[in-house]
Amino acid sequence: MSTLDHFQRDFFPNTERHTLTFEITSDEWQTIQKIASENKWDIDDGLRHLLAFGVAYAQDQIQLKKLELSDIKIEEELHRLRNERMTVESRYAVMKFRTFNFMQAAKILKMKLNACQSNVESLRKANEHLRKRLGIADNEGH
Repeated sequence: MSTLDHFQRDFFPNTERHTLTFEITSDEWQTIQKIASENKWDIDDGLRHLLAFGVAYAQDQIQLKKLELSDIKIEEELHRLRNERMTVESRYAVMKFRTFNFMQAAKILKMKLNACQSNVESLRKANEHLRKRLGIADNEGH
């Protein structure tokens, strides 16, 4: 199993892509664009961030309503939230490291591809030169 497969299995088990389409007002759109700009997010990432923040907020509100206001329940919830944050932070650290490694690998592969393309072009020119020297017609288009 490749590193990419491990990464996908670890961080995105049973995950599929979905496309959302819905209408909002121009005021909401301007607010979204402003928030995305202030955070230096492109608009797609900004929408993903805001959607995730909204989902997390709604889930927190549901959890708060379920809690009794006893100190024991609050302490348990704080403990759960700390554990959840540690899990998220650790996954983020691993994901960030793997992403960095993938980016480095992509750069190396791009350099290798460029070198290969240069070699192919040099070989094509050499082949063309040899064909001309030998008087061979190029009927095959290289």
